[in-house]
Amino acid sequence: MRDAPRYGPSPFTECGLYRRIRYPLMAGFVVVFWSAPVITAAHVLFAATATGYILAGIACEEHDLIQSLGDTYAAYRTRVPALIPRSPLPRHPPGS
Repeated sequence: MRDAPRYGPSPFTECGLYRRIRYPLMAGFVVVFWSAPVITAAHVLFAATATGYILAGIACEEHDLIQSLGDTYAAYRTRVPALIPRSPLPRHPPGS
């Protein structure tokens, strides 16, 4: 019988939207939850609860990713925002 290949985690990569924000899917959900033509009290309760759940899930996942990927993920975390992308325009110091 042949030896079964051993599973190893894939190396960490940044591609696509993940270069701009760490959680593009969750950001999309938050936008959808809060984008309604008419927002009732029940919708606000749902959107706030769902947003809180997403933020709690992100906090748990970040903890696990830092433990498993270490400094590689910590550097990515400092460089790339979680949900709201930074402006792509270069910032110039005042008076330049």
